[in-house]
Amino acid sequence: MVSIDEIIPTERAIHSSPKANALFSFLFGETFIPPVDELNEGEKVYFSLLDALVNNQSSKFLAQYNELNKRQIVEDQPLVYDNYLLFVLLIGIMKFNTSKHWLKSVLSLRKTQNEPEKSITISFINLIENNLLSTDGIPSILLAACLKSDKKDLDTFLIRNSFEANRRIVPYIEKDLFLACIVTFTYNYIVSVSITEDAVKLRKFEKTFLKRVLLLQNIIYGLILVIIAIVWFYLISRYPKVKEFANDLGALLQLIGIGILAVGLNMIKNKFGSMIKVFFGYWK
Repeated sequence: MVSIDEIIPTERAIHSSPKANALFSFLFGETFIPPVDELNEGEKVYFSLLDALVNNQSSKFLAQYNELNKRQIVEDQPLVYDNYLLFVLLIGIMKFNTSKHWLKSVLSLRKTQNEPEKSITISFINLIENNLLSTDGIPSILLAACLKSDKKDLDTFLIRNSFEANRRIVPYIEKDLFLACIVTFTYNYIVSVSITEDAVKLRKFEKTFLKRVLLLQNIIYGLILVIIAIVWFYLISRYPKVKEFANDLGALLQLIGIGILAVGLNMIKNKFGSMIKVFFGYWK
């Protein structure tokens, strides 16, 4: 099960990226201001299209889209692999019901073999072909696009498929801010349409469970440190060679720095927490 608490840290990274922040704001219906710094051509098109969608300006969107239609796109152009721009174009095509032909030809140029890019490509193709109930790719991309293009009567299968997809792609969202935006938005939507008594109880239990995991993680970590310290001091007092090694190790740690050591220990502690969650069948 995906916890929103696992996603929140990634939101800080989203807001530090102009393109990701703009998409995030658009998805959640918040206002955004395009960056004032110098933009490349692709970024200008992206922010212009996004502004047209936000303000429901079909003429502005279609004018920009028709300009793109005149271009002969080849495989190595940045536009072909710009997930942000392609996603916005797909939403506009669905929302304003315009021709898909040019964008289909662009998507056919994507040579994505590795995950999650391969699944993103499949999802874009499913969107443009209106294959909304496919479990291939990342259905939550389809759900996000349908919601923002004002598509009515969403199938419950799409929502369920999106929930399962979000569980699978959580490992990618730290490095892929496009997916981070999609997961955060669709997670909130899925929760909002699942307000049953059982769902409320489940979310309360999840919050309590995570707190208990954190407590258990700290207790286990503390016990291990105490045991290591006891064994360590016993060996030092009993064996002179171990004492010499301890002195050398202490000198080495001074060179490395306590800060680096603390980071390493904190990573180990967090690993304990992850292992506990996996043990109890909790999806991270």
